[in-house]
This record gives sequence, C-alpha cells and structure tokens, in this order.
Amino acid sequence: MSAQDSLTLSQGLQAPSQARAWTSARIPEPLRPIAADALLIVSELVTNAVRHGRPDIVLSVEMLSDRIRIEVRDGNDAVPTVPAEDPAVDRPTGRGLLIVAATASDWGVVSTGEPGKCVWAEIRADRSGRDR
Repeated sequence: MSAQDSLTLSQGLQAPSQARAWTSARIPEPLRPIAADALLIVSELVTNAVRHGRPDIVLSVEMLSDRIRIEVRDGNDAVPTVPAEDPAVDRPTGRGLLIVAATASDWGVVSTGEPGKCVWAEIRADRSGRDR
C-alpha cells in the first residue's frame, strides 16, 4: 500500500483545519491507530507554514504500509528550529516543533532546491524509532 496526495493550502486561518480534514479522509483503516498523531503533526506543520512561511503552502501525505509520511512545503527559505528551552507557560506560541519532535518517529527539514523548504515527519505504525 502506498499512496501520496498533495493539497495546496491558503495562507488563511482555515488552512490547518482544512489540512486535518483532508488528511483524515485519506488515512486507511490499517493506519487508523496513528491517525491522531498524524493529524496533530499536520496541524502543527501547516500552522507554522501559515505563520512563518510564504506561498505556496503544499501539504503532501503518503500512506505506506507501515507509516504515514507528512510533508509541508512553503516558499520561505528560513529553516525552522526547535527552541533550546521550553517557551514560558504564559506564551501562547513556540511549541509547534517541540510537539512534532515529541510525536513523530522521525522528522526534518530539507531545501526544495528553489525558494523554500520542506518540513517532513513520519509516524510509524509500530512506533519504533521514536526516540525523541
């Protein structure tokens, strides 16, 4: 089983919920046990792209037999980093990549070879490799 789909998203506030709904509709039954984690990661990566990226924002989701791979591309070359320290408890932002790092089996950032970057994450069905 392998299927990859892509969705171009707007810069608007509705992009994360649109991305979650679109992704949820594509997760096959064998991968349902990791759907909540996949949707959380989709939401965090798309929110970061809306807040800090540039158009076009493209979400790609690949369903493999043992994992879900999520990629979010945007037109900003700036590479996101995980904060060195936890954000203050009264700060409403700054936790997105901390959440991705804690939830994903693996994740990273790659250049797209043109203006922009791709932030990707994978969630394995057996949860192995989750060392973050």
